[in-house]
Amino acid sequence: MDDEPLEGQGAATGTEASTFSDGSAEGEDERQHEEEEEEEAQQPSPVLSDFVLPSPSLVSPFIAAFLQRFSELFHLGNDDANIEVKSHGQRPKHLIEAIWLKDVLQKSLEEIEDHGSFSFLAQVVSDHEALAKRVPASLEHIKSLNTEMHLLRQQIQAEDFAHKEAVITWNKNLLQKKQDIKDLKAQNKLTAKYRADMAVAQADCKRRFREEKLLELRDEINQLTDLLEVEKRVNIVCNEFLKKQNLTLMEEAINLASGHENDVLYMDMMISKLKNQKIEKEDLLSEIEPRYMSEMSKIIAEKEQVERVKTMSIDELRIFETQTRAVIKIQRIWRGRMDRAKHAQEVKKIVKKRKELRNKLKKEKKEKAKKEGGKKGADKKKVKKKK
Repeated sequence: MDDEPLEGQGAATGTEASTFSDGSAEGEDERQHEEEEEEEAQQPSPVLSDFVLPSPSLVSPFIAAFLQRFSELFHLGNDDANIEVKSHGQRPKHLIEAIWLKDVLQKSLEEIEDHGSFSFLAQVVSDHEALAKRVPASLEHIKSLNTEMHLLRQQIQAEDFAHKEAVITWNKNLLQKKQDIKDLKAQNKLTAKYRADMAVAQADCKRRFREEKLLELRDEINQLTDLLEVEKRVNIVCNEFLKKQNLTLMEEAINLASGHENDVLYMDMMISKLKNQKIEKEDLLSEIEPRYMSEMSKIIAEKEQVERVKTMSIDELRIFETQTRAVIKIQRIWRGRMDRAKHAQEVKKIVKKRKELRNKLKKEKKEKAKKEGGKKGADKKKVKKKK
């Protein structure tokens, strides 16, 4: 029985604290109302002294009549569940305090009728005074919390400003990095194009070198085929001449066998004929001999070269091979030097063209950047004018 009014009193003081905390967030009117309530709460309430009534029948009708009038004034009945509720689901403060006071009066009336004393009422009043003494400390605590909250708000605002500044700097760095990436991509494209052009030029040089080598080999093959045909013709002419000579000699042998005299006469005639033939042959030989001797000298020289190679020692062969290789290398070096000189001139022309292209690209980028900057400035001016 004694715990119920204490709970009601605790609820009342809790609502007062909640009104103080809610008032800090509302307008100035609510704050003034709360200050008035705090001043009323800080005023000391009179404490009833414990005494025993000589006749409880004198006080109980008065308290009963006051209780009935109080319940009629605040529209309080036996069932407190039908009391009106606010929009946010809580009862009004004055109704909660009225219910609590009604409960206290009922319990004090029962105590007077049963025991004839005011001990319960005195206990309630003393508890209420103790709670009222705690109100200034709670108010100071609330003020300190408000100051801390204000400092925290300032700190949060400063951190928010610093965060925004950091985001702005980060965005600037991000834009710079993006621009650097674009420049690197453009540079990589130019390097890739340069490498592709170099690869094409190298392939073209190799192709030209191979074509020249093939032409040289074809010329050598044609020369060898011509020499072979000349040798075949010389061989055919020599065979025909030997056949004719053999036939004539056979005829002469037959004629000599037929008779000496006839042979002598015939020999005289033949000598004259042979002289004539000899003269003719000498004339022919004088015409054919230079060509034949030159061709035969070549053939003999080649045969001697082959025989000499066969009879050469290993050291001589090595020297001969090194000499031939050195001659071939010298020819290759000379041809490569001529090709490189031509290639260097072409490369210089390509480099000049690329430099001109790079300068043009840089100029175009600068012009685009200026145009974009002018457009952005015009847009900003338009926005400011609209504002």
